[in-house]
Amino acid sequence: MKLKRLAAAFVAGMMAMLTLAGCSTVTLEGDDQPAVQSEEVCRVGVYSAICGDYLFTSAWGDCGGDRDLRSLLHGAENVTVVTENTYAANASVISSVSITEGDTGSRTYTYNLVSGLCFSDGSPLTAKDYVFSVLLQSSPAFGRISGDNTAYAQLEGYEAYATGESQYFSGVRMLSDSSFSLTIDEDYLPDYQEMMLTQVYPVPMAVILPGGELTDDGKGASVSGMTDEALAATLEGATGYRRMPMVTAGPYMLESVEDGVYTLAVNPYYAGGYYKRQPSISRMSVETADLTDGGEYDLIVGITGRTGIQAANKLLGADQMATAYYYDSLTVSSLGFDDSVSTEVRQALSAMLDTQQAADLLAGNWGQGAVGNIPLASSYYQSCYATMSASNTVSVDAAQLLQEVGGGEPVELTYGYDPADEEAVTVLHLLQRAAEEQPLLAIVPVENGEGTDLWYQKITYPKNWGAWQGLRGTSLEQQAAALRRTGYNANSTRYIEKLAAFEMEYLSVLPDLPLAVYRGCDLVGKRLIGYQQVDVYDDWTIWIQYTRLFVSDASESDEA
Repeated sequence: MKLKRLAAAFVAGMMAMLTLAGCSTVTLEGDDQPAVQSEEVCRVGVYSAICGDYLFTSAWGDCGGDRDLRSLLHGAENVTVVTENTYAANASVISSVSITEGDTGSRTYTYNLVSGLCFSDGSPLTAKDYVFSVLLQSSPAFGRISGDNTAYAQLEGYEAYATGESQYFSGVRMLSDSSFSLTIDEDYLPDYQEMMLTQVYPVPMAVILPGGELTDDGKGASVSGMTDEALAATLEGATGYRRMPMVTAGPYMLESVEDGVYTLAVNPYYAGGYYKRQPSISRMSVETADLTDGGEYDLIVGITGRTGIQAANKLLGADQMATAYYYDSLTVSSLGFDDSVSTEVRQALSAMLDTQQAADLLAGNWGQGAVGNIPLASSYYQSCYATMSASNTVSVDAAQLLQEVGGGEPVELTYGYDPADEEAVTVLHLLQRAAEEQPLLAIVPVENGEGTDLWYQKITYPKNWGAWQGLRGTSLEQQAAALRRTGYNANSTRYIEKLAAFEMEYLSVLPDLPLAVYRGCDLVGKRLIGYQQVDVYDDWTIWIQYTRLFVSDASESDEA
């Protein structure tokens, strides 16, 4: 990665604006947490690779390391995932929320902000920044610069706004500097995660669209100056907001990026999040973890898979890390298919591959066989396990299916893989073994190849996991939408029954072939104090905010 460094003059300039903006550092009432311990840097290694292209949003793609960085950098969301299927207004930024029913069945959520909110540079954070975030990510221009502009397709008036038919987004209203509303279109209700349909992370309009004007004359919110050129100028490039968001509202702010190492500094204007917590660790560096030298880190997070956790155990045995923390993860691995691979071939592969053997090889003792796309961290994994396990083996004649597809000739499938990825190589060996036993199947390995028929993929889902995620544009899109339209009822088994039926269809249609679900492992170094699970459905980006970094007194060391 090219050297990218934030100039000290820029930092000084931004901090000088604090008094002018009328913002002050946040002190939480009744907070008995210790003050920031030291300027010493907490060194964090992330097992999932950091791509560096998706630090603003997942609209261009995603990877696990980037998602972690987004969680640390962005905040002040109006709706927070509290636990599985439990969502609430983020009380650190929302003073009240009201819900009204529309005549046609739509539903409007009105959010009122607390006073004195600021971005990390000290500039005011207002309702305009929430509304702008929705308009930006739904705009035709955003789509034309290759961003996915469908994140708010569920809001009333989206189609007219996103296609450019209307300059107004009728379901998005800026009511005042401290109040905005979002209206969910009746066609998207009911929804199992209804409140999440209105979740917005504010973004600084002054940074992304300087000179733009956001107005609302009663027809809906509208913004001027949002052209392809204007967005490309501030979002794209090595230092654009997409890759280097320097003004954010999360617990940390980006200080510099150098040779793949992201240095973060605590955001003194962070509102505290749902738990109203400010981090104790003032600075941290985050990079893709190198498990060959764990002693370089204070924390290594998100380790999954047999080879990964075996490497973690070696670091523990060598006393390079102090302890290991295990938990059920949101990671699922599968065999991916190109659209050109027919359902019959997918079913044949499902019948030929021993998915339990695959899970044993991929996850070892730190995971289980996948019986759908439900991650181990979800309570639905256990509640649907019995039903789904019975249906995990597709009752088909693989040879007959391949015979019909290939007309008696072997069906040739290319498999793209990274030879340095041990799990991808493991799947290759399983495929080759299946081909050896079935002459009507031929597997062609392609090292680091793109555009192949098959590939191995390992996905870590977000905390608001839903079985419908990632299925847009697939053969299961309609069924996924129907599942999502189930109204949430904590006292009903209706959703679980529908989910089990959906997963059985998933294992028949096979948009991908699920292989394993995983336990996760975080390795904690000797300088960290108090690192622990705060809530089962949170991750290290929350837990680290409750952790202190111990730094020995240099003078005492000298005397000793």
